[in-house]
Amino acid sequence: FSDFPFEVLQHIAAYLDAFSLNNFSLVSKRLRDVSCSLLKSRGMVDFKWEKCGTDGWRVRSKSWYFSNGFTPIRKWAFSDEEAHMSNHLRECSYFDRNVKTMPTAVCFGVGNSRGPKTLLHLAL
Repeated sequence: FSDFPFEVLQHIAAYLDAFSLNNFSLVSKRLRDVSCSLLKSRGMVDFKWEKCGTDGWRVRSKSWYFSNGFTPIRKWAFSDEEAHMSNHLRECSYFDRNVKTMPTAVCFGVGNSRGPKTLLHLAL
């Protein structure tokens, strides 16, 4: 693989699943660079949050990676490190859930930038 052009390696790597891409990136520095070029389109991102002041949160860092799992995801959960944000949301006065139980009517305009817009009303 060391003599293949970067673009050819990218093309080959594009056919790999996430688990194989993860292993592909561990072979050499060159293949890691190839894998990194596919992160935005094929990888996953994990946000690390931190409290900002008394009533806000901000992203401290982002960690990009390829999945290394074969099985489907059965449960989504916060890690121990992120549990403090989940606990905060339970008590935060700004976290006001608005769950609709009945269908809602939606209105929006349709048209191009030159002509007049037509108002559509969708009753769900």
